Order: sequence, then structure tokens, then C-alpha cells
Amino acid sequence: MREPCPIAVGLTVTAALLAFSTLLVCESYLLYVHRGAWSSAASFLLRVPFLLLEHAVVAAVLGALAALLAGRGRWLRGGFLLVVAALGAYLVANQVVYRLFFSPAHLSQSEGSTFDVATVWDSFVAELDPTVYLNFAALAGVTIVIGRALSGHTGRPARWLAARWRTLALASVVWATACVVVTGRATTHRLDRHPLVALFEPTRSPARLATATLDDLALLRFGRPTIDPDGAALPALATRIRARPTPPSVLMIVLESVGALQLLPDGQLDATRTPHLARWGSRALIFDSIYVSFPSTARTHLALTTGGQTFTWGTVGRDLVAAYAGPTLAGELHARGYRTALFAAPRLDFENLGRLYAGQAYDTRIGYDDLPASVRARDQVHSWGGDERVTWDEARAWIDGAPGPWFVHLLTNGTHHPYGAPARFAGTRHGDDRQGRYLDALGYTDQVLGEILDELTVSHRLDDTIVIITGDHGQAFGDRHADNLGHKNHLYEENIRSFAIVLAPEIPGPITVSRPGQIGDLFPTLVGLLGARPALDVPGQDLFSPTYQQRIAYFHKLATPAQWGLRDGHWKFIGSIDGTGGRLFDLARDPSEQHDLARTHPAQVRTYHQLCSAWYFAAQDAFIARTPLADDDLRLRPEHLRRPGPKVARFGMATGPDPDDFEVAPSITSRAPVVQVRWVPMPQPIRIRVTWVGPDQSITADDLDVFPDWTVTRHVLPRSPPIAAGRWRVVIADPDHVLLRAEFDVLLPEP
Repeated sequence: MREPCPIAVGLTVTAALLAFSTLLVCESYLLYVHRGAWSSAASFLLRVPFLLLEHAVVAAVLGALAALLAGRGRWLRGGFLLVVAALGAYLVANQVVYRLFFSPAHLSQSEGSTFDVATVWDSFVAELDPTVYLNFAALAGVTIVIGRALSGHTGRPARWLAARWRTLALASVVWATACVVVTGRATTHRLDRHPLVALFEPTRSPARLATATLDDLALLRFGRPTIDPDGAALPALATRIRARPTPPSVLMIVLESVGALQLLPDGQLDATRTPHLARWGSRALIFDSIYVSFPSTARTHLALTTGGQTFTWGTVGRDLVAAYAGPTLAGELHARGYRTALFAAPRLDFENLGRLYAGQAYDTRIGYDDLPASVRARDQVHSWGGDERVTWDEARAWIDGAPGPWFVHLLTNGTHHPYGAPARFAGTRHGDDRQGRYLDALGYTDQVLGEILDELTVSHRLDDTIVIITGDHGQAFGDRHADNLGHKNHLYEENIRSFAIVLAPEIPGPITVSRPGQIGDLFPTLVGLLGARPALDVPGQDLFSPTYQQRIAYFHKLATPAQWGLRDGHWKFIGSIDGTGGRLFDLARDPSEQHDLARTHPAQVRTYHQLCSAWYFAAQDAFIARTPLADDDLRLRPEHLRRPGPKVARFGMATGPDPDDFEVAPSITSRAPVVQVRWVPMPQPIRIRVTWVGPDQSITADDLDVFPDWTVTRHVLPRSPPIAAGRWRVVIADPDHVLLRAEFDVLLPEP
């Protein structure tokens, strides 16, 4: 075996990894982005060599490491090959993520929530295509080339370049400069980002541009109110419903990943997609423009059940654990004498949905996780949950044994990605592609809804029941916007516009109301239909009320790039959460959001940024004020966002292994105390030192690496109990500055 040349080894490894990245970038563009003329594709592919700077840096770092290991022991070389193989596998898997998000994988896409591996794997496998297997074959070839290089088998080009390394270094500098220029001026479709680097890309902080109250923010600014003749009949219709001699029962059904544009593709229920709902639609009242404040499940459920309250600075993985003390739909109905129950076909352990509903006034809560293992194994649709028909059977049995009036909150599951319907589904099949599977699942959900309504009719329960059907968010398939798949990526109508179908014997139907509402309006609307209407301390309003006013609807998303937006009458605005950029659409003339008018209305765009900023902060403060976190000074403040770093320290005890498993304590006994720290995310990794100063001035310290996008850390006093009683101090510092100081008391344990 020839003695390996370290520089030649490094160049070979760098070139092999860079070639593999180039292959994936070209594939991602041609397979997922490119949908136009081949001339535009050729133009982009010519730019690809100048979109690979981050990829080249990662490859060069590994190439340098390979040069150090050249000719070393077999175990070291084998370990390096395992690292290369793991990185390559991640790049291939990330291509599947890019296929859905048109962006590399990023922590913001999970909103801080954790998922069962089997659940994520199910959705991942559903998106596999032959390209993935070809790329794994290419990765095997790259690994073989690198293994041979480490053993000294480098090609002539690598050895030739190694002898001319000074010329190569100069050419690399020129090329890197060209990369910076090209990526700064051309569309990159985020393919210039190396997935490993993009994973920890810092999330932009929201711009503090204005202050206002929520009431001030609700007023239309530039938009014209929607002219809606059918809306004038709603107050009289509500009066007839409230005139019932006994309180009606309530069935509220929330369809998973179904929005207005999926259920009402042409503004009406589609007899081809959903024949059962279309049949019932002839006697229904339909609100076709109900906006959600965030295009994901748990946040919509939060706003739905709290009348529009929601948090903006935080994640479902952390902030849904706080007990909400404000009014909730189940709590209001429970106080009116209703028996209340939640039946969920999906698993409730994702996005902390189970934690949200555990804190609300349901007498019974049954999710897919609570069913017997034999039932779960028999009726699983996909790893996100089970058959909604089985869930309805559980709900019906509960209804049969529940004295009236009752409130049943039913969640469906099949239309969640990767979409599924039981094999026994006898409806129309739409194909095996992504949208075909979705329409099959929607068809099965429609069939179950038809069965539910028919059964309530046969048992005469529908005569004394109000039924409300809505969706938690939309689901996009690239129909309107080529880069819009799934639901978290964008704030277009197909992502955030939902609906509400109301069924009651008093409704003559069909009635379609197109004036915009918000998902939080359904709580006060439903309460208003049940009789006397005490003033509710919620942002939402009764859609049937004679005092109803069209308001601005606000929304935002966290998936990179973070954005906020609003619907102001006929105007729709979407902008970056840092106060830059912006797109403006006139929905009256451009309902598909194809023509951006931002350049011709710059003052309007600035005003909309200010309104979104004010709403973002006001909504956060209003939500936190109704949770125990208000006592911990966790409201989002302007000074928090002036610079990144630790902002708030809370002291208490650990209740589990994760940073969010934490219980605040006013004072701590001599067991090991814990400090939980909230952060405005750092733009780059830093090492901090956490110093504990005891009552006797003794010092204990430990170090921690804090990475971009971290918003919470938890630190345990590294000292064995018992802990000295008295006043303790905690100091958090980086190598140059003190970032945060806080104090707490340790008490002697009771005898």
C-alpha cells in the first residue's frame, strides 16, 4: 500500500462529498422545484456551482479531518467512514423534508414538540420515492471512494492538485467570492443552505414596531367589509334557536388538516369529494372564511377552545403545559350544566395536545392512546391515530349513558399526513399519490360524518342537538403555489382559511356566509346559540350577533422563514416577522393570491407590519396574563428583543428529564434546586458558565454550550444535598459579560 499524501486525501474526500451534495441539489431542484420552461431550469443549473459555498465548507472540514487520519489506524478510519455515512444518510433524508417544506429541516418545523419515532417514520416512509434509493446507492459509492482514499488510493487529479495547492487556494477564494455575489442576487430556493448548517439557523426575532390594544387592532384599516346579504338573517335565526324549551346538546367535530379550500373547492360542498356532507349541506349554514391564527393543530385547538386567546412567543412543546385560567368552551358549558366529553381519533401526545385538553373541564377524555391495545392494533389507520368510526362508537356509547344536555368534542384523524382510510372504505379512490391519498382519507371521513348524522337522525337526537363542523387548518398540494405543500410552510388561503358548518333544525339551509371570521369566534358563537349570553372575556365575537363587526384577522407561522400576516377586508398581507419584506393581495380580484401588489402600496405594507407587530405582542401578553407564567414575568417585552440571550430565570424543582419538566416553587427546601432560564435565541452557539453562590459565599460552577434556537435551558445545582439554607445567587455569563443574575431562597426542611 502506497503511503497516502494527506493533501491528496483531503482533496479527494472534499471532492467526493461536494459531488454528492451537487447531485442532491440538482435533484431537489429538478424533481421538486422546477415546473416551468427548461430554459429557466438551465439558467438555475448553471448557477449551481455558485450555490455550494456552505456545502463546500462542510466538505472541506471533513476533508481536513480525513487528511489528519490518512494512513492512521484502521479503527480511526472506520470511525470516520461511519461519520461520513451518517452525514450522507441525513442529507438523503433531508431531501424528503425539502420535498415537503421547500426548505432544509429546521427545529422550527417541529415547534419544540417531540414525536414518537414510529409516528415520524410513518410520515417519512409515505414520501419515499425511487430517488431516495438511488441516492443511498450513490452514498455507498462515495463512502467506498473515501475509504480507498484513506488507505492511499487517491486519483491522479487529486495528487496533481495537491502539488499545486497554492494555486488551488487562490482559485477557492475567487470562487467563494463569486458564491457570495451570486447567492446575494439570485433566487436560490434555499438550496444554497447545507442541511446540517440550516438545522441550527437562528429564527428571526419579531420586530417591535407599534403598540396597541387588541380592540384597537381589530378595526378594519384599508379593507372594505364583505357584502354578505345572508348575514343579515343570522340574528333572527339565532333567536329561533335560542327559543327552544330545553337546552340543546352540542356536537362539535374538528376535521384534521381540512380547510375551506379542501372542503369547499368551488365555494360549496363538493358532491364528488364529500357526498355525505354535500347531502347535509342542503340544510346547513356554512361560514366559508374562518381564519386560524397559526397553520397547525394544537395552536388552532387552543384558540378554538379559548375564544381566540393564543401565544406567539413560544412553542407548543413548552407553552401548552401552563394551566390556562381564562374561559374555555368546555368550562363554560360545564358551568351551564352540560356533561362534557372529548373523543379523539388521533394520538394526543403530539404538539402537547393532550396537555392542552387535560387542563380543560371535560368529564371524559378518550384519545386513541387510551383505547385498549387490541383495538389500537386492529383499527390503526396510520401511526398518527386510528379509525374515527371507532372513536364515534365510543362517543355514541357515552352519549347513550349521559343525561342531557351533553357536549361532545370529536377529533378526526385520517386526513393527517401520511393520509389513510381503512381498507373497508367503499368510496371513490383517487390514486396513490399524495393528493389522491388525502382525498381518499377525506372521503372516508365524510362517510363517517354521514353515518354520525344519520344515526343521530334515526335516534331523534339531532332534533335537540346543534352540530358544528370545522377544520384545524388547511392542507396544500402545490395547486395554487408550487412551493406550498403541507400546512406549516406558508400563510396562503389554502393553509389558514378554515370553515364552520352549523346544523340545527331551525336552519332552513342552504345558507353560505362569506364574511371573514376567526376560529376563536366559534366559542362565543356557540354559547350565544344556547341562550342567555353573559359577557365572555374572550377576543372572539358571536357571528350571529346583531352587533357583529367584521374585524382584521391575524395569523403567523414559525417554520423558516417566520412570518406574520392579516386579512383586512378584501386585503391580504404576508410579511417577514422581523418587519421586512411583504406581499399584498387583493382577494376580491385575486382570490388565488397570484399578483403581489406590495410595490404599489408601500405605505399600506408598512402599516400592516406595524399592526402585525402590535398584535404579536398584545396577543402574547393577553395569553400569559391568564396563566401562572404571568407571575414569573414571562410576558414578551421590547427590551427582551433588543439583543439575544437569557431573559427570565425561574426557580423550582425538576419533575422529569426535559427542560420543560419543571415546577416553580416560591421557595426551595434543601433538595437540589433547579433554575429554568428563558432565552431569546442566540444567533450562534456560545458557551456559558452558570455560577451558584451560596449563603456562605461558597461558589459552584459548571459550563454549558447553548445552541441557536434554544429558548429554554434548565440547570441543576451541581452539589449533593443537603443544601445550605439562606439566600442563593445564580449568575449566567459568557466569557466576556454577565448575561443574567437572579436570587432565590432555600429553606430548612420541616422536621
